[in-house]
Amino acid sequence: MNIIKLLSEAIPLTDAGDPVFEGTKVLLQHNHAGGNSHLVTLKNAGGDILGSFFLAPHRPVVIDKEPTDTLEVGGSVTDIFATKIAHMG
Repeated sequence: MNIIKLLSEAIPLTDAGDPVFEGTKVLLQHNHAGGNSHLVTLKNAGGDILGSFFLAPHRPVVIDKEPTDTLEVGGSVTDIFATKIAHMG
């Protein structure tokens, strides 16, 4: 069983980049019925790309990041949501 503690509301990611309440663990969810995967990019505070991956619909993942790192998606993406969490086990 995966147990998490919710530490924020779910916010939509945009192409502007967001530190997601300065979370170090962030739950990402793709809320789309039968849609395509979307590219999610992790950047440091200086704007350098640290990594990226494609998030599939209804396949949530937890990202481990620094508090100042940001997450972003493409400009037309409106269905990727991020929540600051603590992973409990």
